[in-house]
Amino acid sequence: MAKRKRDSIVNIRVTSFEKQRILHHAKQSNLTVSEYLRRLVITNELKIEKEKENINEG
Repeated sequence: MAKRKRDSIVNIRVTSFEKQRILHHAKQSNLTVSEYLRRLVITNELKIEKEKENINEG
């Protein structure tokens, strides 16, 4: 799979504690902070979409 060109930046503000937790979890996952956050967000988005589908079907 070819690497995607990532040319957009998203800045967020976090506390020092939150930053340390993000850094720790990324390191524990053997991922860069960017990749860790991307995976975290994409996984969560998929869960939200799936939940919406279930509500609409029910």
